[in-house]
Order: sequence, then C-alpha cells, then structure tokens
Amino acid sequence: MAVPVWWVIRPYGNDKGADPIDIAGNEFAVHIRHNNTGPVVGCSGELDLDEIALLDGALSEALATCPSVLTVDLGAVTFMDSSGLNALLRARTRAERQGTVLHLADPSPRVLRLLEITGTDRVFQLLDARPAP
Repeated sequence: MAVPVWWVIRPYGNDKGADPIDIAGNEFAVHIRHNNTGPVVGCSGELDLDEIALLDGALSEALATCPSVLTVDLGAVTFMDSSGLNALLRARTRAERQGTVLHLADPSPRVLRLLEITGTDRVFQLLDARPAP
C-alpha cells in the first residue's frame, strides 16, 4: 500500500538563503539542507523499493542546483536494499556528468556492509563523520 508523501518546509534558512526541506514516507524520511560545502541530503529509516521515489526526488532536487559537492548522510538509515543502492549509483552518475562530487557520509553499519559486499564502497567517496550543519 502506497503512503502519501508530504513536504514540510521549516521556518528557518541557511547561509544560501534556502529553507531546508523534509520529505517523509512510511518508514523513510529525507531532509535536504545546505552547509558551507553544498547540499546535504540526510536520510533516515528503512530505504527500500517503496521509498525510492523520495530519495530520487531529493537527490534530483539537490543536483539541480549544480553544486560542486553533494553529501548524502546515511547515518540514520536502518535498512537499505539494492534499490537504494541503485538510486545512489544513479545519483553518482548524474553528479559526475555535471562535475559534482558525491560523498556518502557516516553510513550506518548495515549500509556500510551492503556497500562492502557489493564492492561499491570503492566506488563512492565515503566520509566517516556526518557533515556539519
């Protein structure tokens, strides 16, 4: 059963003047914010096929600003299947085409294990710490 998606715009800005955006689904949420290096897409919850549209939309929106760096914070992701991995790989391809560096920040143990098993830990630039606000 599909769960409706809603957008919540928080009433505070950042150094770029844009408001952070939250997107939430059934078991997964995405938060887009900006720090001094560019957009940060923060993910939390269970990322599976039912939630991919949320992540794809957030990554597309972040990449549309043509940043030099895009960071995806995966520290709060409790589960990710191959569909989540494929969404990240698609975003990496789009980022490379436009000259954006895509970082995966602080992947949770489950996400890190998936990256290691598939060998994609050598494809992505991994950051050990979460990006600063």
